[in-house]
Amino acid sequence: MIRMRHLLVVCLAVLAPEIADARVKGFFSKYNKVLNAKECTCNCCIRERRRPSEISDPSKSAFKCSLTPQSDHNFAAYQCSNTCTVMNDPIFPRAATLSANRFCFYHCIPTSG
Repeated sequence: MIRMRHLLVVCLAVLAPEIADARVKGFFSKYNKVLNAKECTCNCCIRERRRPSEISDPSKSAFKCSLTPQSDHNFAAYQCSNTCTVMNDPIFPRAATLSANRFCFYHCIPTSG
């Protein structure tokens, strides 16, 4: 019984640093990229009229979403920028950083009226 206890103590002494090290690393211990741009959101978008060349079907919406102008108070209020970050995006699956204007166009729905 005493030998078993000594064996257990020795095993714990040997394995303790490895167990502690595994706990510190965690599941996401390595990153391959740091994304500094803010997450894309429709809060940074506004409704605007489509150009005549963008209207192929008159029965469709005459409006689209685009990036809020920098002079608009919402641009600063929502901390908008010209680029933003997306993760696992269904439209741009390989992109991590997008033009905010492109995000607005493809992801946001203009309000009616």
